[in-house]
Amino acid sequence: MQATGGAGLAITAQHFVGIRGRPEAAVLVIGDCPGEAEERSGVAFSGEAGRLLATMFVSAGIDPDDCAFVYLVPWRPPGGRPPTEAEIAVCAPLLLARLALRPPRVAVPCGGIAARILLGPTAGARSRGRLLAASIPGSQPMNCLVLQAPEQAMASARGKSQVWLAMRLLHRTIYSVEPKRVGEITIS
Repeated sequence: MQATGGAGLAITAQHFVGIRGRPEAAVLVIGDCPGEAEERSGVAFSGEAGRLLATMFVSAGIDPDDCAFVYLVPWRPPGGRPPTEAEIAVCAPLLLARLALRPPRVAVPCGGIAARILLGPTAGARSRGRLLAASIPGSQPMNCLVLQAPEQAMASARGKSQVWLAMRLLHRTIYSVEPKRVGEITIS
């Protein structure tokens, strides 16, 4: 990834922001591109929204060791602008190859660009919070749970609520929690 230079982004960015966490983690959270805090630190999802997202994982009972964080485009575009189609075109095949070689139990794209790369051009707001199958070339279909970009989701109570519901679904998916049924009563 570093050798490609991200179609010129490596020249303007302060850091290459690689994967944070164990490469074999059950959950791979995929952001579109680093923000200002991540560019300063060189650590994926290290800003305020990323810390809140990590706190929500823990609150939902998801072990932090079961999560890894990465970006589709690992350099921050100048001025924090969205990545261009050329930058995405250079970086996306490398992320897809990584997913094919080491597929997580659940891929969690946080943002529209990452969701479209994994689920196709029609992935959008209707895809959020739903467990979908992503078809990655060279790999078996994998579970994919689309979240809104953390910066956007944390801006409203409704966004936070939607992320929380998605976290509960993610917990059930990772840990295969099946409720036990006793007559008409469900115990989870």
